[in-house]
Amino acid sequence: MMSVLVCLWICALLSLQSCFAQVFRDSPADVVALTNSPATLSCSAPDPAPPSSIAWVHNDIAAASNDRISIVYDSTSGRSEFRISSVNYNDDGIYQCFAEDAQGDIVSSSDTGNFTVQGHPAFAEPLSPVVAPLGGQAVFTCFVLSNPPATVSWVFGVPPQPLVEGGRITISETPPFTLTISNVQAADEGFYECVAENSYGPNITSARLSIGDPPTPLAVLLTPSSPNPLILTLEDDLALRC
Repeated sequence: MMSVLVCLWICALLSLQSCFAQVFRDSPADVVALTNSPATLSCSAPDPAPPSSIAWVHNDIAAASNDRISIVYDSTSGRSEFRISSVNYNDDGIYQCFAEDAQGDIVSSSDTGNFTVQGHPAFAEPLSPVVAPLGGQAVFTCFVLSNPPATVSWVFGVPPQPLVEGGRITISETPPFTLTISNVQAADEGFYECVAENSYGPNITSARLSIGDPPTPLAVLLTPSSPNPLILTLEDDLALRC
């Protein structure tokens, strides 16, 4: 059985046009989709007889159904649909269909379609809390996903006040977006917001700066029957036998 990924590697060497004699009737179209909206890509296998199945590839990786994505194939018409219930920035990229026979071998490939995602800024992960000692340094990192590109600003306090570069404050204006506070003072404790904004609007993620010493790893002392005790810290691996 020839997998989709092996097929892609071979076709990269020989060029897709020379890989298969049959050509898909319809290939995935170029699409621009908004975040949090539904979207559907489709392709139709070559005549005369529809293949046993159609596989989808996204950015050269085999795609599969999940809680947001359903792949539906009509074996009568040879049409396959790639349905996304709620688009996010991870869906952006190149899509392609591959027709498979009953043995799972690739018998034909479609042209590629470009799926472009636009919308409000999003965050690859929430802003993480920071613990820093007095006189130390605190760094917040904001991982922004956005198309069109977002401008990023930082605010602090109640009511929130914008932070500007200067003195103890250093702000990175290119990804990854960071806020660095040097010589941390007691007045710096509180919640900080990363505000990402583009033409679709803003989005915010926030986290707290706490003053204090970072937690010391917990040490566990194990005294086995052997004369040498074991000292472990958090996240160490341990296997016990009895």
